[in-house]
Amino acid sequence: MRGIARRLTHGLPLPLLIILAAAAWLLTAQPSGFPILEYHMVKDDAKPDEVRYAVPPAEFAAQLDYLAQEGYTTITPQDYARARKGKQELPAKPVILSFDDGYEDNWRVVLPMLQERGMKAVFYVVTNDIGQPGYMTWDNLFDLEHSGMEIGSHTANHIPLTTLTPTEQRDELRLSKLLLEWRGMKTIYSFSYPNGAYDDTIVTMLAEENYLTAVTG
Repeated sequence: MRGIARRLTHGLPLPLLIILAAAAWLLTAQPSGFPILEYHMVKDDAKPDEVRYAVPPAEFAAQLDYLAQEGYTTITPQDYARARKGKQELPAKPVILSFDDGYEDNWRVVLPMLQERGMKAVFYVVTNDIGQPGYMTWDNLFDLEHSGMEIGSHTANHIPLTTLTPTEQRDELRLSKLLLEWRGMKTIYSFSYPNGAYDDTIVTMLAEENYLTAVTG
């Protein structure tokens, strides 16, 4: 399975909780957490520098069918956050499907596959890439959201946060969230760290900016 396992950190207002999945093949639910699978592109015509990030559509479809056959139910980070607050129940075998960067094929290829199977996912977008060649447009994002998917922030510029000054870090967290909400998306509570880079200071900033969950590869 070419989806990559990742972990989710939960910040506000609960103590930091890390949910680990050792590898994408290890889909047996553990007492400490559940699988979170990371994707970027789903396409057949990946360029040489995209191959490591791309999953062929047929392979992705097979992965979705495998999850369904094994009894997994897709949830979003906000489903998890609500469950942590006692506002909803999680299914017996939850799994989160996450997509980073906001590539156009996430809307064109992935969304129909998810809808066909009654599944949902979270899509973390880099706001300054929205509408650029190869990336989703605002209309694509609204289509995802109206179809029951969650939209999250992947910062404004996709720069590893640990390489920035504190002021720059906060700008990346705040401005991406504000733009998405200003354009009419639902309140953004979920975040994905570019390149998986973060530290305790950044986690604190996320809480201060009203994010509830964050994932790292």
